[in-house]
Amino acid sequence: MNSISVLLYIVALLALAYTAGHLFGFFIKHGRLTATEGTVYSISLNSTKKAKAHTKWGKVQYKVKGKTYISQDLVQIPDTAEIGTKVTVRYDTEFPEKIYKFSWLPIIIALALAVVCAVVGTVL
Repeated sequence: MNSISVLLYIVALLALAYTAGHLFGFFIKHGRLTATEGTVYSISLNSTKKAKAHTKWGKVQYKVKGKTYISQDLVQIPDTAEIGTKVTVRYDTEFPEKIYKFSWLPIIIALALAVVCAVVGTVL
């Protein structure tokens, strides 16, 4: 086994650890999530210019048990959304001020990277 193979195995292990961590977080939080209806509170023009086509970002206002929250971070909203548009918001029931954002894409990319590095490391 040469040094390039070792490096590729290390990258594969790091990518697997990243994947496992994100999957673990998803399954831990999944049971604590619930959805509610919110409204678009503001739209960020700066993020919209930097984002890919047909994406829009903004802050969302929503109510949980009579208390009104405004998202701390920008969230992706429909391209057709305007201020006041109704959107579905998923939040953590233990921390309702935190909107839950999840994407499978980074997990899939990290898993693919791990497989490619492991296969190439084995071939070398």
